[in-house]
Amino acid sequence: MSPRQFARYLILSLVALPVTGFLQPRQPERTPPAEEEFVRCALALRGWSSPVMTYSAGFNYELLENLGEETPCTPDIFLTRHDYPLDSLMADSVDMVILPFTDSLDIPETFFSTPVLPDSTVWIIRDSRENLIRTVNVWLGQFQGTKAFSSIQQRFKPSYEPFKRVENERIGTPLSPYDELLRQYAKGIGWDWRMLTALVWNESKFHIELRSPRGAEGLMQMMPHTARKHHTDDMLNPEENLRAACEYLQRLQNMFDDDAADPQELMRFTLAAYNAGEGRLQDILNYAAYAGKPHARWSELLEVIPDMREESILQVDTVKLGIFQGFETIKYIEDIEALYQAFCTLAP
Repeated sequence: MSPRQFARYLILSLVALPVTGFLQPRQPERTPPAEEEFVRCALALRGWSSPVMTYSAGFNYELLENLGEETPCTPDIFLTRHDYPLDSLMADSVDMVILPFTDSLDIPETFFSTPVLPDSTVWIIRDSRENLIRTVNVWLGQFQGTKAFSSIQQRFKPSYEPFKRVENERIGTPLSPYDELLRQYAKGIGWDWRMLTALVWNESKFHIELRSPRGAEGLMQMMPHTARKHHTDDMLNPEENLRAACEYLQRLQNMFDDDAADPQELMRFTLAAYNAGEGRLQDILNYAAYAGKPHARWSELLEVIPDMREESILQVDTVKLGIFQGFETIKYIEDIEALYQAFCTLAP
């Protein structure tokens, strides 16, 4: 922080009471303005690991959601996609940037920065957005002293690595930052919530900011075209991502319900389709039927998959998508079932 910024921070302090590191107004008339304010919020956190909090993007996303619920601000939250996030702020294409704080961070004099948050990030706003600065400044000062803030901080701090936790016998602890959502949406599709937790861990390890080389995004690594079919474009939003994915899982369950021997096998078929695509699973089932082989259990499909790797599969009319190696999907199901056992140990 430059000397000029420090002086400005001290001036703000003279008209505000400190609340554990933030600023709180002394006079009621300094409360945030009543008019609604749309705020473009860029999270410049992709690929960055906080030294003190595992899920910094999720932590800041939830803080911004609370800001929207408790003030006239309406945050539009997105990940920034370039290396110089402050350029977007300078160009007025965003209103706020959330980025890691380092000693080398050079914040222009025309920007306002909050104090460093518990995950070692700062929120930066242009000086010209005076109402927004006042709103954020007051709200952060008040919210930091609440139980809700402490709860959010505690939920997003641990790593939640299941196998290490089993090894350390940390039984009964929360499984993720999103246990409540996972219970809710697992119930909607008839799953054990610990199985859904295993799927989410395998997909993203609970990182909402994750984007795969193939373009899958968010908590459940949804492809954009699949998410749009389930009426969401905001894959950064953990609840929207989870909702869309669970709707898709339900669709897959409905599609393969008549093929699976029982609910456990249906879950395996659903996982295979989620990973490889419904068309690939349908090809395996079609080929097994064509070859006169049993195909109501995943173990039976494992006997069929080697045939799907041969050139001769291209001659089978009921196989629409051609050769399928299947190694990734086989490992995918093995990994999720191992994770499920670990989560069952942690939350018996």
